Amino acid sequence: NQGELFEQMVNEAKKFTPAEGTNLLRAFLSLRELDPQPDSILLITDSLPTQGSRASKGKVSGAERLKYFNQAVRVLPKGVAVNTILLPMEGDPMASPSYWNLARVTRGSFITPSSDWP
Repeated sequence: NQGELFEQMVNEAKKFTPAEGTNLLRAFLSLRELDPQPDSILLITDSLPTQGSRASKGKVSGAERLKYFNQAVRVLPKGVAVNTILLPMEGDPMASPSYWNLARVTRGSFITPSSDWP
């Protein structure tokens, strides 16, 4: 049953605590291992990725974040609509246009809360 599967997935996700940045490249590469391939994914994030094919140490510039994002997009399997919920972080001005464009080209959706959230 899909409801039970979703609940199991949420419970498994709660076991993980984010640490040491985000790696969208690894996330998109993992999609290739799924059988059957998804036709749509939901991405919840607060910024552009801070990790790429090589681990970053210390602060990551806006240009590096955009480079990591573009690396990840290049490995995204064809035909996967990316639906993004962006909870924007101050100081990452390229996140909104980047995720919006990703939604546009993959035929996904993009939403972000108003500037006075939460």
